[in-house]
Amino acid sequence: MSNVDPQATSGQSLLRPAFSQVGVLLTRHDLWGEWLAKHPDKAGLFKDVFSCVIRLESHTGWSVDEVLDRLGCDTKTEQQLEDLDEERLRSCFAYMRWIEDLLAKLDMDVDKRLALNGAARLFAAAEEDLALAQSTMDAGTFSPTEYLRLGETAQAWKAAFRLLPGAAGVGGSSYMFPFCPA
Repeated sequence: MSNVDPQATSGQSLLRPAFSQVGVLLTRHDLWGEWLAKHPDKAGLFKDVFSCVIRLESHTGWSVDEVLDRLGCDTKTEQQLEDLDEERLRSCFAYMRWIEDLLAKLDMDVDKRLALNGAARLFAAAEEDLALAQSTMDAGTFSPTEYLRLGETAQAWKAAFRLLPGAAGVGGSSYMFPFCPA
């Protein structure tokens, strides 16, 4: 079953918190010192994740909190950060870098916002399988990525959801992609 609610309109209501611990850590600067002291081996990776969020903020014109919300990162729930392992941080970074790469193909803020929303929804519909989301974006005779390169953001996400295999894809269900306003 898909994690996407087609009736929802905000980023947070559409996605389960894929990277809640990362979101909490990124927005709670008061936790950084203690967490980094306990995990000095993860400092470089944390810096990469934080830098990526800042670049996404710059691309979209949204605040860090809004970017994280749209990405599906819960920033309000207190989490035990002890459980934030390197694999989770690496997964989060790969997810954010993938979205950043998609946004780099676009010029206008509105298209970048739609692309971030669409990528986050596709990731959720792919049950947080980044490899599936990435391969879906490159599939088909004229791939969703090609639509993005042309600036056809809405068509890119329609094509991506049609190509998504299983129950989450339009081809496998009656799911209709809900576009949210930028």
